[in-house]
Amino acid sequence: MMEEMFWRVVHYVFGFLGVSVTAALYALSSFMDKDTVWLLAGGTAALAGIVTGKLLKYFRRGACTDSLTGLWNRGYFNRRLMEEMERAQRSQSSLCIAMIDTDNFKRINDSYGHVAGDKLLIELARMLKANTRTFDVVSRWGGDEFAVIFPDTTVEGALAVAERLRLVVQTNPDTYGVTLSIGILPVGKDTTVIQAIEMADQALYKAKRRKNEVAVWHPGLFRSVCRASLA
Repeated sequence: MMEEMFWRVVHYVFGFLGVSVTAALYALSSFMDKDTVWLLAGGTAALAGIVTGKLLKYFRRGACTDSLTGLWNRGYFNRRLMEEMERAQRSQSSLCIAMIDTDNFKRINDSYGHVAGDKLLIELARMLKANTRTFDVVSRWGGDEFAVIFPDTTVEGALAVAERLRLVVQTNPDTYGVTLSIGILPVGKDTTVIQAIEMADQALYKAKRRKNEVAVWHPGLFRSVCRASLA
């Protein structure tokens, strides 16, 4: 959809500019030598290429980001996770992901309204970005949930970052007293994207049982989660 919109804009803008520039160059040719006119034409074409590239980059980024928080969106997260999993397998490097849920977020919407809820999500997004590395992929998963990809990171490293995020939110006076529950998955080499997300969700479910906790996925976790959900 964004790609189609982009090319419509390019067609409209440069179609109009093309006619205008051609007319201007034709008029200039009556009192300028041809070499100068050709130089102007080449410069105009180069400028058009630069502008087109910048417009394309802008539209593509818009298709990959969450409109409220400015974080990467779920679709981008899934694509990057697949890429990072393939890269981790090739380089035999560590890879972790985290699923994050905002505890008691509904209370904020019910007590203070949706505008306050949106402001809180924006603030949480800012805090997540400020307390992760530039190459970590911080995304809004949906609603009051977030997801992070930690490339080249051991489970110990991801756990340390998750604990920092949890404490930063817990102690911030501008977060209405909400906390974060975080589930971490060290991604295995034979894991698919869907499996990775499901396992990280299982760890998140465990963390949410008591809230304001960080849980790491382990092989026996799925059975304990199933038992808890049936209880």
